[in-house]
Amino acid sequence: GLDVAGRFDLSPAELAALVAAMVSQGGRSESQDRIVDMSLPEVKLTVAVAWLSKERERLAESQWRHGVMEPIELSSEALALALSWASGGDWKDLSEEGNASGMADGDIFRCLMRTLEVLTGLEAVVDKSFVGSAWHTRLKSAIDAMDRSPLRDNMVIDEGTVELDLGL
Repeated sequence: GLDVAGRFDLSPAELAALVAAMVSQGGRSESQDRIVDMSLPEVKLTVAVAWLSKERERLAESQWRHGVMEPIELSSEALALALSWASGGDWKDLSEEGNASGMADGDIFRCLMRTLEVLTGLEAVVDKSFVGSAWHTRLKSAIDAMDRSPLRDNMVIDEGTVELDLGL
């Protein structure tokens, strides 16, 4: 069901990472096998990613039968970045990590922001009585872990530069 985080007992940071993997575009040459084979220190997250990959395959088959030719991709880069960020990593380290894999700061920002937006959207639309208060608590904790500067600020990030947009 919907409570993947509870099913695999994921931490808020792991939940954010899983969402990031689903909502971010995969790397330019990224193989779907690569994300399943990732050596994650979080065993529960590795199991959840493997399960999600199988579910993605089932969904892709259904999409193809119905003429949808762009299946959901899973992004290992987004998963790693969101896990690091939601676990308290700082922007400088995240920037270096992303830049090493060919991502500009603006790409990293958009990846994390998209993840935060999806988490916030889930909180707004999913009925607490349907999934339970524990799921909502975990979701809110994931949002809180992601919602830090520069994501919560009016930041303009473009190809390696970061500027505060004061709207003046």
